[in-house]
Amino acid sequence: MVKMKPATLTYEQERKMEIARVAFMVSSPFYSHLYYSLGREIFTKDMPTAATDGRRILLNPDYICGFTVPEQVFILAHEMSHLVSQHPTRMVHYKREGKLRNLPYDQMFANVCADYCINADLVETGVGTINPAWLFDKAIKGSELIVVEQCGHLVTMEKPEETNAILRKWLS
Repeated sequence: MVKMKPATLTYEQERKMEIARVAFMVSSPFYSHLYYSLGREIFTKDMPTAATDGRRILLNPDYICGFTVPEQVFILAHEMSHLVSQHPTRMVHYKREGKLRNLPYDQMFANVCADYCINADLVETGVGTINPAWLFDKAIKGSELIVVEQCGHLVTMEKPEETNAILRKWLS
């Protein structure tokens, strides 16, 4: 885990984040519950925007406080979605393997793809407001819920054959 130097928020930034957190909890109780249950919010200027390493949600206070409250809500939900989807853990694995399936692994490309999918889901569910500068394409449709029987939280590890069959069908 990379050590990040914690940033001290100004009074104005503290106030803006309190408003954003309340708006997040009121408008998106499900996402905010996951955010506060699974992640640890860290403010740092060592990160130019926002990110997660799978445990911590790293926020540059100058970056996040520069947006409207609905956009801040979107940012918090977006980073939580990376955490819940285990994107950091998966990306470490793929980087170590050097490939994703039979393709060369490109971390930047994988993160961009994940961002497009997360943003499409958040827009579809009406969580916060997406900023026009962020990655979003209306052509990316919502997800389909597929229940994998006799499986807990890690479907890719518990039922890899079934998961791969579902993904192959979706990719074809």
